[in-house]
Amino acid sequence: MKGKRVKKISSEDPIFVELQNPAYIRREVLSGAIECIDVLKNYEVFKDLRVLKENQTLEVKKVISSLKRDYNDLKVSMPNTGKRSDMSMEDPFSHHEHKHIEVKQEHKQQKKEKIETIPPGIKRLERELELIKNKLNTI
Repeated sequence: MKGKRVKKISSEDPIFVELQNPAYIRREVLSGAIECIDVLKNYEVFKDLRVLKENQTLEVKKVISSLKRDYNDLKVSMPNTGKRSDMSMEDPFSHHEHKHIEVKQEHKQQKKEKIETIPPGIKRLERELELIKNKLNTI
């Protein structure tokens, strides 16, 4: 087993080292420490938010499953009319992009038709109304 080497301090070894700009170095060390503290605070906030989000997500899933169960119980208790097959509870988490796109296209077409049917007198009045609103906002 080797023994530890002990370095003897001689009078020639400097104990203190002179720093060229000690105020700048202190400032940089302190600003780095402050930034570390800020990062740790943000980490704690996000950690708490993550737990809160998980709890709320579980709660929402419970409510949705309860609603589905109640809806299915209601559907079963209703009299048979032959139209029951058309009624179905859709999964709220499934995304139906194609329906959304069709609705957007229909909305655009309706908007174009509406714009085309607006008489020019109304357009002029709407412009004047916008000018009055802008003047009121500037006052």
